Amino acid sequence: MRASLRVIRLLALVVWVGGLLFFAFVLAPVAFSKLPSTYEAGLVVGASLRVLHLTGLVAGAVYLAASGWGRRDGRRWWLGPALVAGMMTMTAGSQWAFCRAWKWTGRRRVEMWPRLV
Repeated sequence: MRASLRVIRLLALVVWVGGLLFFAFVLAPVAFSKLPSTYEAGLVVGASLRVLHLTGLVAGAVYLAASGWGRRDGRRWWLGPALVAGMMTMTAGSQWAFCRAWKWTGRRRVEMWPRLV
């Protein structure tokens, strides 16, 4: 039982972090270099980011559920679940705060970060 819970936790983290790495190093650069306009690339990347956030939240919930059923041995058994809960909080904040702000700035043609030049 303990080994299967460890495999579930590891698989959840691999799916989450692997998706982040694929997004950052493959999907976004290819979309912005191969699609004809940055608007179309932004649409692809934005839609992919929503799926990535949902995947991260589900993977984090699976990790926390598998951690809750495991044995709590050692002094720092809470460290892994605490870090995953922090990652889930940042993921949710990115989805529901920043992504909405980016959508709004795209419609209004306002830059979120002014240029310093």
